[in-house]
Amino acid sequence: MADRRTSLALFALLAFSAAYFHHPVEYDNTSSRYYLMSAAIDYGRLDIDLYKDQTIDVSVAGGHTYSNKAIGTPLAAAPVYWFLRRFTPIRHDAPLSRRARYICRIVTTTLPYALTGVVMFRLLVNFGAVPMDAFLTLLAYAFGTIAWIHASMFSGHQMAANFGFLSFAAVWFASRRGSSPPVWFLAGLSAGLAALADYTAIFMAVVLVMYSIVKSSRRPQWIAFILGGAVMAVILMAYNRRCFGGPLSFSYANLGYGEFAEGSRRGILGVVLPNPSAFLNLLISPSRGIFFIMPVFLMSIPGFAALARCSTKSQPEFGRAELATISVIVIGYLLIDAGFYGWHGGWTFGPRYLVPMLPFAILPIAFALDRRWLAALLAVSFAQVALAQVVMPHTPEDIKNPVLECLIPLFHEDYFSENVMSRFADIHGVVSFVPWIFGVVALIAIAYRRIPRDGPASTPSASRAPLYIFPLVGIAIGLLSIRTADEHTVHYYRSQLLGHAAYVQRSPTLARNAVEEKLMSDAP
Repeated sequence: MADRRTSLALFALLAFSAAYFHHPVEYDNTSSRYYLMSAAIDYGRLDIDLYKDQTIDVSVAGGHTYSNKAIGTPLAAAPVYWFLRRFTPIRHDAPLSRRARYICRIVTTTLPYALTGVVMFRLLVNFGAVPMDAFLTLLAYAFGTIAWIHASMFSGHQMAANFGFLSFAAVWFASRRGSSPPVWFLAGLSAGLAALADYTAIFMAVVLVMYSIVKSSRRPQWIAFILGGAVMAVILMAYNRRCFGGPLSFSYANLGYGEFAEGSRRGILGVVLPNPSAFLNLLISPSRGIFFIMPVFLMSIPGFAALARCSTKSQPEFGRAELATISVIVIGYLLIDAGFYGWHGGWTFGPRYLVPMLPFAILPIAFALDRRWLAALLAVSFAQVALAQVVMPHTPEDIKNPVLECLIPLFHEDYFSENVMSRFADIHGVVSFVPWIFGVVALIAIAYRRIPRDGPASTPSASRAPLYIFPLVGIAIGLLSIRTADEHTVHYYRSQLLGHAAYVQRSPTLARNAVEEKLMSDAP
């Protein structure tokens, strides 16, 4: 019962933290997915011809326009949307109304994200982590990474993260308990759904297949895992054949937007050998760097070393198979993204293509956790991620310093994401986020009280101080010194962002600020 209450407290914490927010301005990455869902349910078709002029994220084949996005998220949301459109007051709304999109996102992205957090905590404790360190690691993932942002969006990346990690955990628990093949089938189904939600997760699914083979004690178990994944593969191939003429003809091989189409012709769907410059930017740049925006991951470095020492002891809780699996997934994603022509992810905050591997990258922190330094690293991570969550997560890739050049100026110009208070109580601005703060603090306190105090406390290590001090100083220097070369470009993008928000939210204040930014962008 105590474990159940702990799990419920953690689930409520993560679900509330992400469900409170809604980003009403939908850009191509999410809108293209919504259009496919609407086309299928509202109009009974797979093409998005009716929406083709509203997004550049399209594929073209056979005279029709299709979404170029992975189909897992629209597929998972389709039953929810179908129910809303037939049995609730939403049936009287126009297609893709704001409340319909919000509910579909909650069910398909936010709630699985909360479940992933619960499973992450339980898995870390079973791996041998101190329960309090496992709890702090979960908080680092929930509030110090862009997973929190993507859990409040209709994100295929976060869906892949959720179901890929759940598959990994399911295999571990199933191998420990000697579970029957149906459990392994569900684990494979979860891995397949992750791949269906984000095509880069096909790589992750292959790694998980190998992990299931290593962890299974009998052949029927890993065969069941593969069959579960094969169900999703059949769905994808049927969709590809119906829309693009062949089971292996992916949407990314039929892109309709010229620049995207040209890039996708390189290598395998746009992925070639890693670009050193892109790799470096993915690590340390202010706009896309995982260690710059989310410095909590600095603690993963000694964490991997600690897990390597642990795995050499052949402990059943965490062995070489687990270390190899999470290492290959993390390194593989970095290399794949660094070799992708659009590695920056377009209009987004942080390295969105790396979101599926973040649950795996965060795990090692629990085994080398320095609570004093974690507080500092998490504070810097939270400040940047929370700013994008409170304002908006769509910073253009040309802006070199999104925090100082985009998010803070927009904050001062009254650009805020929609939230529960602004939507249902007509309370706007900074004050609308106060209930979220009180709610999160209360839920953290409730969860904290239920975390077992058994096991030795983690102790700070003075030898690791430079590992954390120098990067934090570097982040401060980068925020203060790095700027986009052309200031007029920054004003132009801010005017666009404000204009889009003004249109969706019907805000005269945002419209006026958009005009002022546009005038500054045109100034000599």
